Parts: sequence; C-alpha cells; structure tokens
Amino acid sequence: MTDGGPLLFVSGLIVGYEKKPVLNGVSLEVQAGEIVAIIGHNGAGKSTLLKSIFGLLAPWQGDIRIAEVPKKHHKPAALLRQGVAYVPQGNRVFGELTVKENLQIAASVVADQNLSREAFHRACNLFPVLPRRFSQRAATLSGGERQMLALAGAMITRPRLLLLDEPSLGLGPKLVGQALQTVSGIRSSTGAAILIVEQKVREVLTIADRTYVFRNGAVSYSGPADDLFDDAKLRSVFL
Repeated sequence: MTDGGPLLFVSGLIVGYEKKPVLNGVSLEVQAGEIVAIIGHNGAGKSTLLKSIFGLLAPWQGDIRIAEVPKKHHKPAALLRQGVAYVPQGNRVFGELTVKENLQIAASVVADQNLSREAFHRACNLFPVLPRRFSQRAATLSGGERQMLALAGAMITRPRLLLLDEPSLGLGPKLVGQALQTVSGIRSSTGAAILIVEQKVREVLTIADRTYVFRNGAVSYSGPADDLFDDAKLRSVFL
C-alpha cells in the first residue's frame, strides 16, 4: 500500500460460515484518524466483516489490506502487535480477574514498557471509574462498567485501527449516547481510526465521519454520515 492511501482497504470480500456466504463482494476504506460507521439490519454481515478484518475468518475471495501490515501477519495476535484492536459484541472481559488484572493483560501486548504505562494511565484518565474498581472482579461490574473496561483494554494496546462491534449493546437508553461519545473521545485522545458496527443508528451518525449501509451481505450505500440525518434518505437506504 502506498503512502497516503487508506489505513484499511477491503475489496470484493466474499466470506461466510461453512458453505454459506455472508458477505458478497464488500468493498470499503477507512482513512487514518477517521470514524466510519457500519449500519444495517441484523444478519446483514456487519459483525462478519469485523471478524474477517481481525483475522478470525479467512476470506474466500477478495482482499483485506492494512497499511504496513504484511498479509502473513493478518492473524489476531500479530494484528494486535501491529496496532489493530478488536472489541467484540458483549463487552467481553475476563470475568474472574480483577479490573486491574484485565488492564495489565492488555498492557502486556505493548512491547515498550514506557509506552505501555503511558497508555495505561491515558485509559484510566478517560475512564476514571476503573481505578476505583481495580480490586473488583470484572464479572461483578455493571454493563456500562464492563463496556468501559473492554474499551480501556483496547486503548491500552495503542491501536491505530480500532474495530468495535456494537459497543452500546445491553446498555440502557441513557448510557448509549454516553458510550458513543466515549468512542469519539478515544479518537480525539489517541488519533486512532475507528470502524464501528452499531445498531443505534441515529446516535452513531453523530460521531461518524462516513457511513456504509449493509443489506444482504453487500454495501447498499456509502457516503458522509451527515447525509443520513435526512429521514427520507435514511429510510431509502434501509428499505
């Protein structure tokens, strides 16, 4: 990938489970420092896209390129070391470990200890509730607190590309907007590019630069997020 090109480039991606395709020729780009939202109905292939980018599913056809990351390193452990982090649905954390132990595991991915400590403190400053819960088992946290812990763990790996799968899932209505503003704050404080799958369409449009709409495993619309604030346009891309 040449200098000045997209940080993430997906072209003609076809992938699925067993013999059933889920994505049918998906192409998209994410530029450095950009927030890109993926929206669409359940089953449209949004989560499958993130799993494919993070190396959890091997493409059947098509291409996935991440700037400066050799294709042979497109496996989860290698991608983490190359600055790609993935937060799956459900704010998955190590429930039997304490909050601090969860964050320490994330920090162990960063080879430079000075950078690791810096990222650890940055995450704790962005989520000030977490230091107050350091000795508490992660399984006992509220849904919102587990979401903060999952995001903080991803931040500590110092990603340049952050993949988020429905960070608002399971949160009450009052916390959804707060969660998405936190995502925007991660971009502001770290400069990371963020590719976010989200069902709370109107809320995610307020933080995204661009949007791709998925329908039946394909991209049915792409463009500036602001364009979809028009109710008629939003209905037209979904129906």
